[in-house]
Amino acid sequence: MNLETQKDKVNSPKIREALGKEIYNEAKLFWLSQNKSFQDFYLENSTKQKSLSLKELREAQLLSLQTVAKRLKKSRAALSKMEISQAKGTITINHLSEMAEVLGCDLNIEIKPKIPIAESIFKILWEHAKTTPRLSLVPKFKSEAATKTQMAQIIASEATALLNQPQFRKKMGWSKRKCKK
Repeated sequence: MNLETQKDKVNSPKIREALGKEIYNEAKLFWLSQNKSFQDFYLENSTKQKSLSLKELREAQLLSLQTVAKRLKKSRAALSKMEISQAKGTITINHLSEMAEVLGCDLNIEIKPKIPIAESIFKILWEHAKTTPRLSLVPKFKSEAATKTQMAQIIASEATALLNQPQFRKKMGWSKRKCKK
């Protein structure tokens, strides 16, 4: 069977239908098991507690502008400006840090991926790997689950192969270096 015939089989509606979410998830798990450096990045995003404004925090602690200003060794007008600048999004990190300390709060400034890093990498790999001609070579098993498992394993190994190809990494704009923890 030539390569074009194999590609046509892979792109047939039946196979595309089989490459649904179930195989996607199974292939992703196989891929993660083969690429351990991504496992730590696959933690689900934690739920975030609602952040309060500086004014809301101060008022929730029943503190007046005068009291907090005194603790900061600033004027009430300066503290009011800080609260306003925080509401506008123009406050400095130093001012936030000072306020967090005075209000007994932790200041956490972080940039977090919206989805786990491994998930975003695998989504790209999935789009390229799911068209591999090797899928057309999967024998039909009595069990549909066995066929899907084998398809997922093939896609996962194809994804790993793509990840390790310098040309593919360059095409995607990815670093040539391996992923580090």
